[in-house]
Amino acid sequence: MRRILYALMTLGTALSLFGCVIEGQNELPLCEVKAMFVSPEVDQVIEQELVELLDSATQTLDIAMYYFTDDDLGETVIRAHRRGVKIRILLDESQVGASGGEYQKLIAEGIPVAIEDTSGLMHHKFVIIDGKITVTGSYNWTASADDRNFENIVIIFCPEIAQAYTQEFEKLWERFKVEETQKTTTGVSVKVIISAVLPNPSGLEPDEEWIELYNPSDVPVDISGWRLSDGEGTYAFPQGTILPPKGTLRVYGRQYNPSGYSRGLYLSNKGDEVFLYDATGRLVCQCSWGKTRSDEIVRCSP
Repeated sequence: MRRILYALMTLGTALSLFGCVIEGQNELPLCEVKAMFVSPEVDQVIEQELVELLDSATQTLDIAMYYFTDDDLGETVIRAHRRGVKIRILLDESQVGASGGEYQKLIAEGIPVAIEDTSGLMHHKFVIIDGKITVTGSYNWTASADDRNFENIVIIFCPEIAQAYTQEFEKLWERFKVEETQKTTTGVSVKVIISAVLPNPSGLEPDEEWIELYNPSDVPVDISGWRLSDGEGTYAFPQGTILPPKGTLRVYGRQYNPSGYSRGLYLSNKGDEVFLYDATGRLVCQCSWGKTRSDEIVRCSP
């Protein structure tokens, strides 16, 4: 019976030597296994490794996570989604309203997220990358795990192990997925509320000003191709953008006017207006205001 013959040292971390045990197989496959650790004195090591692994995905990411509040990992998952990687995420129900959680951002991007809502915790912490690589361990995808805790991950480069984890993921996905939450409205009359923050009365501050959309309805809204405009500049929401039910989506000046162009879309404290159009060009909502003070938030209903 073959055993793993691979060992490696990473940042002073020893890599374990052990076999990949697959139920029903008489022979162990040759796999590469890498173990990593962080502590209050050693941080970012695991987070950086995870970012690189997620960025390497080309086909699929299946993620089962108890806590998911790490913004850098959330952005990395969204980045993978935008380049066409098929993503599914299982989360514990505590993450729906978690402070600083990634849940709303993920579903706003149109990424399928299933919530475990039965007795007991969805305490898994693993990701399967392209059906070949499995990452598991104690590490939740949180800032605390990265810089405050003693944590570990094991990276297993082994399709057979990935298959075993995928089988378990599929069982959980079929149990907890809710088809209705994956549906979106297209061409349906919905209310969308615009909020705008106006940070600086003396000039344009694209890094700080933002426009936020709020969906007060009980259904998600597909706003792919919808446009924000102030009559001079325009911002179009990318394909797959979802406004979650009773949720918000915020875009910043650095997104809709990255160059700070004075004739582009920006919010003036001297008085301005913003229009929201759907993909067909129908006016959904508009927001206008007179002279405002710094940091004032303007809210306008349809």
